[in-house]
Amino acid sequence: MSESTGSGQTQSTQSAGWLSDPTGRHESRYWDGMAWTRHVADNGVVSVEDDGTTIEPVEVPEFKECPECFSQIDGRASVCPNCNERIMGSRCPACLAMNSEGARLCRWCGTKLATASATRKLSAFTIKADAIGALLINHSFHPQVAAFTQDKIVITTYGFFGLTSSDEEIPWEKVAGFKHHSGLIWDQVQIETRGQSSAVISCLSRQDGERIKQVMQGLEQ
Repeated sequence: MSESTGSGQTQSTQSAGWLSDPTGRHESRYWDGMAWTRHVADNGVVSVEDDGTTIEPVEVPEFKECPECFSQIDGRASVCPNCNERIMGSRCPACLAMNSEGARLCRWCGTKLATASATRKLSAFTIKADAIGALLINHSFHPQVAAFTQDKIVITTYGFFGLTSSDEEIPWEKVAGFKHHSGLIWDQVQIETRGQSSAVISCLSRQDGERIKQVMQGLEQ
């Protein structure tokens, strides 16, 4: 058996405003209080993603209050010109400091950040564990299912007869590392997280185990 290791929020109560774009395609995206809109901003320039449908315009405030020094600044600013604190960007999951989009390490505590460029290239895919392995090893008739998207990993684990299931959601920002175990028949991937218990995807085919390993290693590049 061989083993390799590596390093690597949804808005529900957040009030409406410009926030870091969860898709990673732009610097910021407008959250209307209930859902993400197609209004985006890059370097202070506001635009609308075009998918062929119409959308109501979003009014960009002329001024807003800096949450650090409470001064009035330009409504599209991502860095306060008075205290030089970044108020828009990628938030560090460890110390909650804001960092510029694409930053690899937090400028304050040095925590490794999941970069937008790493997940932006990811084409969503779903992997299903081997049914025989799930029955023999996990004693379940329903194998695990892991969905990988640009925003997060969702691991669905079923009860013995499939009457119950649980979904474990892991945003990329929470990923701290991984371990890939290659067995004689099936592989296993353990995903280490910040602030959560580690997640395990077991009974994987050799091909699926290698695919997940490559995705996790991509966060380091």
